[in-house]
Amino acid sequence: MPQTTYQQAPFRLINNVPDTKSSPYKSDAELPAKYDLRDVGLVTPARDQGNGSAGGNCASFAVIGSLESCRLKTGFSETDLSEQNLSGCHGYEWAYGAGSNPYIATAYLGRLSGPVLESQDPYNTSATEFFCDQYEPAAGFPEARWLPSVDKETLKGLVLDYGAVYTTIYMDPALLNTGNHSYYYDGSVATNHSVLLCGWDDNYITDGGTGAWIAKNSWDTTWADQGFFYVSYEDTRFADEAAYFPVHWDLEETDTIFMHDRLCVTNIIGYPNDEEAFGLARFTAPDEMLITHIGAAVADPNTVLDIEIYGDFSDQMLSGLLAGKKDVLIRQMGYHTIEMPLSVNGDFYVKIRRRTEDKGTVIPIEQPIEGYADPIIESDVNWVSNNGTDWLSTNPSGQDSGYNLTIRAYAKMVAGPRALFEADKREACLNAGITYTFLENRDVSSWMWDFGEGASPATASGAGPHTVQYSSEGTKTVRLIVSGPEGADTVVRHGYVRISPAIDIVLVDSEVEIALGESADLEAFGADQYIWVPGTILDHYAGQRVTATPTSPGEYKIIVTGYQDICFDQDTVVIYAGSQLLNDDMCDAMLITPGGLVATHSNHLATAEPGEPAPDESEDCYSQTAKTWCIEGGVQNSLWYYFYGPQTGIASLRSTGMDNQMAIYRADTCTEIQKLDLIAANDDYSPTELAATLEAVNVIPGAKYFLQIDGSYGGAQGTYELYFYAYPVGLDEIHAPLPGGPVLQVYPNPGRDIFNILVEGVQSPKVDIILYNTSGQAMQRKSFSVSDGRLSARMDLSGYGSGIYHLLLMDGKQVANQRIMKE
Repeated sequence: MPQTTYQQAPFRLINNVPDTKSSPYKSDAELPAKYDLRDVGLVTPARDQGNGSAGGNCASFAVIGSLESCRLKTGFSETDLSEQNLSGCHGYEWAYGAGSNPYIATAYLGRLSGPVLESQDPYNTSATEFFCDQYEPAAGFPEARWLPSVDKETLKGLVLDYGAVYTTIYMDPALLNTGNHSYYYDGSVATNHSVLLCGWDDNYITDGGTGAWIAKNSWDTTWADQGFFYVSYEDTRFADEAAYFPVHWDLEETDTIFMHDRLCVTNIIGYPNDEEAFGLARFTAPDEMLITHIGAAVADPNTVLDIEIYGDFSDQMLSGLLAGKKDVLIRQMGYHTIEMPLSVNGDFYVKIRRRTEDKGTVIPIEQPIEGYADPIIESDVNWVSNNGTDWLSTNPSGQDSGYNLTIRAYAKMVAGPRALFEADKREACLNAGITYTFLENRDVSSWMWDFGEGASPATASGAGPHTVQYSSEGTKTVRLIVSGPEGADTVVRHGYVRISPAIDIVLVDSEVEIALGESADLEAFGADQYIWVPGTILDHYAGQRVTATPTSPGEYKIIVTGYQDICFDQDTVVIYAGSQLLNDDMCDAMLITPGGLVATHSNHLATAEPGEPAPDESEDCYSQTAKTWCIEGGVQNSLWYYFYGPQTGIASLRSTGMDNQMAIYRADTCTEIQKLDLIAANDDYSPTELAATLEAVNVIPGAKYFLQIDGSYGGAQGTYELYFYAYPVGLDEIHAPLPGGPVLQVYPNPGRDIFNILVEGVQSPKVDIILYNTSGQAMQRKSFSVSDGRLSARMDLSGYGSGIYHLLLMDGKQVANQRIMKE
């Protein structure tokens, strides 16, 4: 029996589309009770991955099986593609047979290293040599879709429309019911095997109940039902991950790929507090070439891309806009290509803006991960930004310590006209119009279109645009032949558009939180016409985009209905309008006094005032003496406080609960606060405690100070606790003695009335010990003579109430601190 050594990627994607959102696929009631790709000749036979060290090749067999099924689905004859070439040539650190996953397969396919034919690179588990990039691919599969934990209807719809789907499973051969070849696992152990989803049977009886998925294994035709088996719908680990590869290119589609990310996605980075993030990649065309597609990996469902190509980037400024495309909705996570014809020669820069729901934005990247991936990280070719203007290099040191962005440009040599086209929508309702547009390039005099099965019109001539309706469901293959004085070209887009009896309306945001007086811009995708209700707070009620401006605090539910011919769908966004926070502005700062916890505040709805001061940004943001914040976007949503310097001459301010940054300014009035008045600042107090803390800041007793607390990392939002002490604090509330300083011990602690004090390492003949309460008031002050650097004394607290007190020891050269608790 083959081993099962499937390995997951070191990162995990999350499908965060709300469960209440309708599926773009048919419901169970509309789907057939049974569908088996074997019955319609759309899946290849089961094959054998072999024993021993080949256990991890199961992922390659599932991926290749999905590609073979996709080709059958789009009208090609059965093709035997090479699992060996994918297993041995993916480029990752995992050895042959040690494991794989859909992201590794995406890298191999997206750079067009394969698939190659089985006859060119046959499967051989004893091989020690691999034939990488030696054969021309049999076809191009540049795109991938990654589907963590999707619903049953979506999986069924994908099998219907695209053929067999890659899936994972926890596989224990002992759990196979050999009587009817069914399988059921109800545990929580991580998946360890990859198989191919080929259909379903709602009435199949398994040990987990009625209903089963039909799956193809890679353990030869002698296993189970000629290599196929039936997995219970109730299996707890089936399809934890799924993937498919829906875009099929003929080899003529491209001949050059501009890329820096040969391994594609090895990790993801995030802007957790931003609805948008920007990436920029520089490429160099050695001669005049025609860009046909821009490629990008997307790790958030329902991401909107804006793509621009520029001719120059210098001094943080992009210039010479060459082409652009806005509002490209990416529904599913994966690697995507977008049509974008442009002639280039020399340097060009691809800028991609990502917009997601107000939950943070992630960017897939290629970076070294020990034991998994060891890519070459290039310098001065990739930059990121959270605002599109302040760009940071992804490899500033130039020593492979950074990362590459997963942005690519697919191109062809300019040798005549190219049959490039795009559709105004890639998914449409039955009988709804899809408009095809030729993408102008070179000199074209003749166009011949074939719009695929069920199209009306079925064919057309002329450049168009051409509007086409489809009377049958499924994916459609579209062909365009162009010719002109410089030659001719043919492009066939297999499964290019998908026709269904339903549409899926998508709002980028499901919830929006704004302050009263602010407006929220709302945008819908997936239909031809849109109606929004209620219209009381909207600037208009029809159209793809509207602006909502609440007139009073509260919750507003906005429903958009999208229409496309006879199809319609709805989506909802909830707007929360709140009153502006009382201490949002500098002149509304709230008074705080030392004594421990002084405030628990949320900075949701907080704003930054025009001209509001803020510390400079630098990499030395962890040291409060540097008086800077980290390079993360400056002031975004600050709250303000003020206090008067305690008698101790020390102010310690600590926050917990969220990633924030803080600063203290010395000013007598709120109108006088300037950056020049900054006396201390901190961001990311420690690697594990991202909340800010200002420890033992020297202040003038009685003087007025203003405290600014802002969401870090581009405007983090959340709730924090603010603590104010008139003595030093640290990660453990009170710092241990400074290295080399006097050692102060108090016992018993906690105690009742009498506390014994032992001090060692005193460097002066005299010490002062001061007792403070939590408000910073001096309760006792005593002086002691010291002999041989050692002091033993007693402190009587019988006249004070129970609680926390603070001892401060000073010997003229050094200071020691200790918290004591009276019971």
